Amino acid sequence: MAAPALEMREEPSSNARDLRDTRVYRLVLVIAIIAILALRLREGTGNIIDDAYLTLRDARNVAQGAGVVYNAGETVLGTTTPLFALVYGAIGAVVGVDWIPLSAVLGNALADVLAVLLLVRWIGRAASSPLVGLAAGVAYGLAPRAIEYSSGGMEAPLYTLLILITLYEAARGHQWTSGAVAGLAIVCRLDGALVGLVALVWLAVARRRVPWRFVLIATIVAAPWLVYASRVYPWGPIPQSIIAKAHRPWLIGPADALSHLVIQLAAAAIGRPLVAGAAILGERVGRTNGFLGIATTLAVASNIGLLLVGARRLGSDGMILLGFGVAYAALFAVGNPLMLGWYQVPLEAILAALFAGAVAAIPSIRVRHAA
Repeated sequence: MAAPALEMREEPSSNARDLRDTRVYRLVLVIAIIAILALRLREGTGNIIDDAYLTLRDARNVAQGAGVVYNAGETVLGTTTPLFALVYGAIGAVVGVDWIPLSAVLGNALADVLAVLLLVRWIGRAASSPLVGLAAGVAYGLAPRAIEYSSGGMEAPLYTLLILITLYEAARGHQWTSGAVAGLAIVCRLDGALVGLVALVWLAVARRRVPWRFVLIATIVAAPWLVYASRVYPWGPIPQSIIAKAHRPWLIGPADALSHLVIQLAAAAIGRPLVAGAAILGERVGRTNGFLGIATTLAVASNIGLLLVGARRLGSDGMILLGFGVAYAALFAVGNPLMLGWYQVPLEAILAALFAGAVAAIPSIRVRHAA
């Protein structure tokens, strides 16, 4: 009796698997972008917060030809983000001032999508893993703090995008583009000078000489606003709100900003379940503060370790991200301003990138590069 014939199954070719993986990757990316947009646009202008309306009023005055002022005819710089006021003032002049709030929410959503796509590309290539890049982008895009202040009409999405572009271009030695975007970051917010400084130092160390082209283009971009503001406003480019808050120091504790930053770091990545679990356990045994203190310390230490691992895994890209993150946190910790939530949004992007890098450092993760 003849033996039954064995059924031979042909394994899918490498090209077929690559094509399938590419299609799945792109589908997931499209779904993620749709979710990111939906979360920011679902309430229209219903989530715009009061601080955003201060700048949007300046934008209305720009559209109506009164300049970057809160009250027409009064040369007081009320907004802390002149670029945001100028951009949406220009848009309002074209489409009508009543559309300025909605245009700000739409523009923020677009800025966040661009930031997500940049992180996907940047971290994916640095980690040699499209999946890791996708994780970095989605982690930032779905961060609750990023969603809140994007739909809230604040400048944080635009500012974060400018920071990421500056660092990305500087890491590649592109002086003209990194300098131009760094100049825009300064006009967006005065502390944007920090990302310019980080990029400048990075380029200087990499090239072993002063990157004059970076300095030149950053100055050309930022100088018109800085000179104009210095001639028009009583405190120059320093917003009046910063001057007012500086004269009321009793409203802020000596380490309030630092405590906010520590909490942000503790609640990230693996720290969140640690802190949440400690809170539940502490409540049951009646020692909430003690358990939370221990859990917060462990969470911060663990996350710092992960950030260092992620920075090392991403190489020079990780180092420039880590360097900026440390400098940004240090600036706010030392300056100790009233730590408003939107100041922490840029750190959400940095944390997302570096934690994704830490995941890429796990030896068992080997993801083929998708086209």
